[in-house]
Amino acid sequence: MFLIYLSSPRIPDKVEKIGSLDLVTHTSADLAGWNEGKVQWRTSEYYSLNYRHRKFTFEGRARPSSEQTVKYSSFNALITFPSKFPAVVVNVGDAINRSFYYLIRDVDGAPQAKLLTETSGGVSAEWLDADPSQSPRVSNIMLHRGRMEGGRFLLLGEYCVLDTETLDSFRFDYTPEGQPNHFKAPLSMSPDKRSFARYGNTPMPEHNDIMLVNVFGENRAYVVLIDRLRMRFNRWEELDRAWFDRHFEWKSAPGQPDQLVARTNFQPLPCKGWRYQSHPEDPKTLEYDLLRVKDEMFTRFAEFLQKEYHAEQLAKTSEISTTFKIGSDEVNVNWNDHQVGVWIDRKFNIDRLVEIGDRFDAVLKTGIYDNLFLPGGLY
Repeated sequence: MFLIYLSSPRIPDKVEKIGSLDLVTHTSADLAGWNEGKVQWRTSEYYSLNYRHRKFTFEGRARPSSEQTVKYSSFNALITFPSKFPAVVVNVGDAINRSFYYLIRDVDGAPQAKLLTETSGGVSAEWLDADPSQSPRVSNIMLHRGRMEGGRFLLLGEYCVLDTETLDSFRFDYTPEGQPNHFKAPLSMSPDKRSFARYGNTPMPEHNDIMLVNVFGENRAYVVLIDRLRMRFNRWEELDRAWFDRHFEWKSAPGQPDQLVARTNFQPLPCKGWRYQSHPEDPKTLEYDLLRVKDEMFTRFAEFLQKEYHAEQLAKTSEISTTFKIGSDEVNVNWNDHQVGVWIDRKFNIDRLVEIGDRFDAVLKTGIYDNLFLPGGLY
């Protein structure tokens, strides 16, 4: 038996300079993929800072709700942004569970670490006032080296806004009336730059979906209800700035922060199905779903396949599951929990499913089945 020892490749540190600070990226490598039979080197990064060419260490919070401190010399994440005051934000602690953001800058010839906020469930940073076309729909909660461009007001984690022009920070809380979807990026910042809105949800079935508005400088929040019957969308991942602007607007009043209100004169978007990959790494696991629908939609969709595709019913394993044959392909239609699920086994032509979804969406666009969609409270 022979053992082969592989030495880890040495990857040089990368150094960037911001004022009197040196930002150092350390890269390590380890072997991964043993279980898959494809062993290869995997790299990971961590970060440190030098101040005037000497390693920078600071004392910070060790745990939430505790006065215990610990010395930090390496960081989970390093976030930079344009500013007339050279500065950097670092994240320390347990990046998966509870961690802390600190602002590091030079103050009167000495480095200073200021606690900004604590967070949970990952590390994120996103502009509140970026160009809408550049705004992400889903937050990146696995941020490591964040090079932020294109805004002024930076949301760090869930509970802190940093004004990168003045380096003032605003720590705020959410109200008990609504909690944000942690993965949904903010949708809009008010014109007066004092508030921002993001999607949230409540435990109340009749008003499950809300817009949660934080007036961050005043540490207060309020809720604007989403009317799912008219403000149509399938799942929160679809929501973007165009959807927001269609259904909501900011109202200004002298001496008051801008107020978010729902528009009253918009034309509802047509209903449509939801497409997604049931396995995120396999594009051939596509599914087309009709969400939040009444029982009758299952029957109507089956009729659509038979009329438009002359589909042959192969099997009806139960009242909620049917298989149809269209040409050489087999199309499965399931009914479960107010949802019609349509999928094709990966051995068949996946383009067939895309075509079916497009053609049924065209039917939905006529409004003929609007009454088969439920008003709210399921997702």
